[in-house]
Amino acid sequence: MKSISISLFGLAILLTLSFTNAISGKDKVPANKQEILPSFWERLARERIQRTNTYYLKPTKPAKNVILFLGDGMGAPTISAGRFFKAEMEGRIGAANPMMDFEDWPFHTLCRTYDLHTEVTDSASSATAYLGGTKTNTGVLGLTGDVKPMDCRVYKEEERVDSVLKAAIRAGKATGLVTTSRITHASPAGAFAHIAFRDWECDT
Repeated sequence: MKSISISLFGLAILLTLSFTNAISGKDKVPANKQEILPSFWERLARERIQRTNTYYLKPTKPAKNVILFLGDGMGAPTISAGRFFKAEMEGRIGAANPMMDFEDWPFHTLCRTYDLHTEVTDSASSATAYLGGTKTNTGVLGLTGDVKPMDCRVYKEEERVDSVLKAAIRAGKATGLVTTSRITHASPAGAFAHIAFRDWECDT
């Protein structure tokens, strides 16, 4: 038990150092200059959507509501672990392993998660990507790639990235945010924050 505790402690230190290096700029992956621009990602998204629409029948009417469920860190291994746990709780093994409810939905997709700073994204930059439509630097929320991590200043209007929730509000839609974490945590904060470091959780 003691060796397991030491191993976990060592892993925690390693992860902390890795994140610190990412924020400080060490081991930084040089960003492709065009990827810093939100317009690049908007154009890419429009092209992908148009191409995808050729494969499927277009809906006869627009969706009434959109609900985004986010399981933080929910890659394929996490889903598999969830299946195994559910199977064990239900006393099922092998081919009888249960599927998650959402696995019966008609469409599925996978995505690559990287940011402008590192190959492995964090919750802040990924929230900016899936809610704001553009990639940014590690630890940064709601700001373009022109803003470096921990760059504390008044940000220019063109450096701010509005989330899809703000776009919906401007369109007269009702929006909401439900989270099991604190509302200022990196993942939910992607809906409203514009800050150069995810741990600056304050209202000033």
